[in-house]
Amino acid sequence: DAFEQQSKLNNILLEANRKLDFYASMDGLTSLYNRRFFLKLANSELERARRYGHPTTFLMLDLDYFKEVNDEFGHLAGDHVLEQVARMLVAESREADLIGRLGGEEFAILSPESTLQQATRLAERIRTRLNKEIINFDGHSIKLTVSIGTAEVGSEEPDIQGAMSRADKALYKSKGTGRNTVSIAETES
Repeated sequence: DAFEQQSKLNNILLEANRKLDFYASMDGLTSLYNRRFFLKLANSELERARRYGHPTTFLMLDLDYFKEVNDEFGHLAGDHVLEQVARMLVAESREADLIGRLGGEEFAILSPESTLQQATRLAERIRTRLNKEIINFDGHSIKLTVSIGTAEVGSEEPDIQGAMSRADKALYKSKGTGRNTVSIAETES
């Protein structure tokens, strides 16, 4: 009957919309949040942290010399590496942490209920694990390092951009001091 057909059609449309929402928020390669959705969630988390006065930290991560992986082993190897790094980030992070791929070989983690000291320990744990990791692809053993910048999210910041910018500057400090390091951002004044 017509009611049953309309009900089936509604269910099909609901499922299609759920899938569209999922694909619009996730990075297709790594299954991490994509940049747009990660920043949206990070800003929501910032509002919650500000309301309750909880510490929150931001980590920016960039794989060192990633271009050489693509150049030497091919883009399929590079994609495989990004997938493996994403899995490792999820394994090393807490369930409450938001993890996103911002683009290319750059990732971010927003760590709610986390002090700068705790975030720096997380960053160091990730750096150490990735430094020890050997990623196998098509008979090749690929070794990587990562540079990381950490920043505290200020309680008066209007959005996540300030912490992201400070973490990014700390990341470039890590890059500038030889890579494969963790740098802590200057606190806001």
